[in-house]
Amino acid sequence: MVPWRCDGQPIAPYLRQFRKAPTPAHRTLQLDGQPEEEGDTRRKGVYAEPGRTALLVVDCQPVFYAASPTIPHHFPQLPSNVARLLREARAAGVHVVHINAHYDDNVSPWLKWWSVLRDERVARGKRRDTPVRSRLPCTLRHDTALTGKWWIPQVVPGSSSWAAARGSEPVIVKHTVNGFFETRLQSELQARGITHVVVCGLVSSICVQGTASGSQVRGFATTVVPECCGDHTRTRHEQTMALYGNNMFALATIDELVRAWQS
Repeated sequence: MVPWRCDGQPIAPYLRQFRKAPTPAHRTLQLDGQPEEEGDTRRKGVYAEPGRTALLVVDCQPVFYAASPTIPHHFPQLPSNVARLLREARAAGVHVVHINAHYDDNVSPWLKWWSVLRDERVARGKRRDTPVRSRLPCTLRHDTALTGKWWIPQVVPGSSSWAAARGSEPVIVKHTVNGFFETRLQSELQARGITHVVVCGLVSSICVQGTASGSQVRGFATTVVPECCGDHTRTRHEQTMALYGNNMFALATIDELVRAWQS
């Protein structure tokens, strides 16, 4: 059956006029008023001097990396990449902020519905390929309002050794996927005169995207470093960068950031 528009015409030819070529994951963001061209590697307006830049290290916690059955397999270089980015940022004088997740049903009410959507629910006997309890420490909960039982993740703060805070670097504890929501992160950045934010960490499609978008809507020029992020599959990671990169946030490599900080 051919799908039709409301005017009685086939919809496929109508939709084709809006189709565009896929956007490369590392296409350059231009803020200088000049048109962006395919293959253009200039990055203007993305960076600021290190003193006005903050690096946000999101959820680089053992529970999300070392204990994950998937992420270390798909992103084995993540620890060394994040460690290098941290070394370069510290050497350049970039303000480093660590964001750690603390999730349980006392402080994260959203977990109930999230777990119902994602978990292997006992009441329905519905199986999932990757139930929450196979990836995170969980506690069994009951609630008749949500028709049965489900597993609630119990995540406590604490960074992996390769992403641990040093000296006076602040650690912000969040209870949602957005590091800015109901935390002191925005005031921490504003107090230091930060205008540009660089984001890395775990996981790309959830807390990295949530925190980067939270940064962008609060007026910070925001850049994500794809090689310093990871997800449960390569496809999810790449799709997140392709969908939101140079839309909600800019994309940059470690080398590009280092050159900008040293210039």
